Amino acid sequence: MAVEHWIRYQLSLGAGCRKTGEAIAYFGTAENLFNSSEYEWKLSGIFTPQQIAKLKKSSLSDAYEVMENCKKV
Repeated sequence: MAVEHWIRYQLSLGAGCRKTGEAIAYFGTAENLFNSSEYEWKLSGIFTPQQIAKLKKSSLSDAYEVMENCKKV
């Protein structure tokens, strides 16, 4: 399991996103989701245009920063 992709997903759409189960059922993993294109996100019918914009703006570097901050605690 790639923790950094889960963190990226949560940073993008929030911990309370109701689409998580549906998205993982469709894409298989958070990593697969982020390896998919914007077109595939649209085609899935799962995400709103606003959510797709948030997914596009997210980055692994933000997730790695969270992971590094957690190590410091």
